[in-house]
Amino acid sequence: VKGLVTTVAELKKIGSSTLFSNFVTQDDKNSEVMTYKLWQGGLGLPEREYYFKTDSATVNIRTEYLKYMTWVLTMSGQDSAAAATAAKNILSLETKMAQASRKLADLRDPYANYNKMAVADLGKMNANIDWANFLNLTGVKGIDSIIVGQPEFFKALDNVLKTVPLSDWKSYVK
Repeated sequence: VKGLVTTVAELKKIGSSTLFSNFVTQDDKNSEVMTYKLWQGGLGLPEREYYFKTDSATVNIRTEYLKYMTWVLTMSGQDSAAAATAAKNILSLETKMAQASRKLADLRDPYANYNKMAVADLGKMNANIDWANFLNLTGVKGIDSIIVGQPEFFKALDNVLKTVPLSDWKSYVK
């Protein structure tokens, strides 16, 4: 997991939303101050409902997404059978993250999405990420607090990091 998080930190430098989103923005409670935010993310489809809706259009989108991931993994050198299996595993992994993600309507509540935490307390929310190392690797220095939009997402991500096989994470990152 440590190696995965290190890789994710390197990808964050080029704008990846792998695992979750992180960014600098104005503090919602003090517009004169810039703050660092952690936000749910890590999904390949636009938002959580794409993983759960059962209408024909959404089912088709998931089917095409699986084909796309299979194609990308095949183009990266995997044989087509292994790529198809990896794509299914990635979709399963992303579905677990989507289950922990807030619905769009819930993301509109500025009070529920403002959870200021001390950097030192981030490990209580997600112990599998070495937050001090992650922040250092991504170039975030000199801050004592972070706004966490959806703490329950990061708590659930902690469990997903522990339970999903490393081979699936490697395919996801690829």
